[in-house]
Amino acid sequence: LELRLYGNQLKSEKLAIIEPVICSMRDLRVLVLTKNDLGPASGKILCSLTMNFPNLIQFYVSYNPIGTKGLEDALPGLLKCTELKRLGLRGCNLDKNAGRLLSTILFNLRNLEQLELYLNHLGDEGIIAMCDSLIQAPKLEQFSVTKNDMGDKGGSQLAEVVKKSCSLKQIRLYYNNVTYITRQAFYKAAREREQKGLESINYAV
Repeated sequence: LELRLYGNQLKSEKLAIIEPVICSMRDLRVLVLTKNDLGPASGKILCSLTMNFPNLIQFYVSYNPIGTKGLEDALPGLLKCTELKRLGLRGCNLDKNAGRLLSTILFNLRNLEQLELYLNHLGDEGIIAMCDSLIQAPKLEQFSVTKNDMGDKGGSQLAEVVKKSCSLKQIRLYYNNVTYITRQAFYKAAREREQKGLESINYAV
């Protein structure tokens, strides 16, 4: 069963009103709440929803300004979704402090295959906080941090992830504040993967 509420401008108030209706649905596997003007106050509602659907395999809350506070409030419910394969958090106004929360998600959701973080503000600090969990994520294949205010410090650490991850197939970091230092690090990391016999990776810097 899928529920796609894309671009309805629900806001937190309306989402709270329809929450019981959503929770009454059985066997919900895909929940899309993209572009609904959900702010930080929606975090607890998102927690309640995900608590109710531990068998979700896809959850998208992209282009909602939930912020790091909203993600933190939603975290207990998200961690119950152990079958989750795709998580969309594009344009959610996540800052550097969200890195530790995302690391927790990666560490606990061992079936995650795709994590979309395009258009946030994680910066070097937020990216670096995720790197160990990125390496250990056993099934993560696609990872995007395009437009995240990242510099060469974070970019170089992501190159180390590429070097060590056994599952990653695609990583995107377009439109960040990186230079040839990051590009060279990624080139070397991709070569080392080949030498180790790991699957080749598609990267875009």
